[in-house]
Amino acid sequence: MSAFSQRLGVVLGQVAVDDKTNEITAMLELLAGVMLHGKLITAGALLTQHKIVSTIVERGGDYLLVVKDNQPLLRTDIQAVFEAPHLLNLNLTPRELSSECSVKEVSIHGRRIEERVLRASTALNECYNGGCGDDLWPGLGQVLQIKRTITDKRTGRTTSDVAYAITSLSPQRATLAQLLVAWREHWHIENKLHWVRDVTFDEDRSTVRAGRVP
Repeated sequence: MSAFSQRLGVVLGQVAVDDKTNEITAMLELLAGVMLHGKLITAGALLTQHKIVSTIVERGGDYLLVVKDNQPLLRTDIQAVFEAPHLLNLNLTPRELSSECSVKEVSIHGRRIEERVLRASTALNECYNGGCGDDLWPGLGQVLQIKRTITDKRTGRTTSDVAYAITSLSPQRATLAQLLVAWREHWHIENKLHWVRDVTFDEDRSTVRAGRVP
């Protein structure tokens, strides 16, 4: 498991994931060796865990973490905020329901046109910071929804998907445009690190397995 700098494009630290443990435990070990103060940590849904969030916040960092079905209550509540706020008895302000709380970005890659719309809300902050229940997410500043729509220029066919995330960055500390960039550039670890290891270096086919030689 590696900590990869979006800005620098370099690995800041890495730990082995032992067969007797998992990536969550390895993540905590990895974070222990990286300076977190003043840094934004992004990660996929597997690492959206209470212990990881607490570690980041306690050491002065911020987080932007994807939320999927491994955190079902959180995911359901975030979805409801944006699609059915009445189910949560939320009295959202007109501004929270308007386009002022969203940002749109459009890019073209070959024959694809990709549109991304990011929305944010602070509606769950009080609840998940200790106001109700035991499912706490320390430092929660906003919940996020991104809708991606991809159009094939040749055929006109359109596909779309929706994803959710949490972040400790409040509206006063980060614009939606900045959050969108941070979320998108999380995937640098895929195309600037994993691709290099898996394809350029073809690591998976290496027969060298002794100690740290690989």
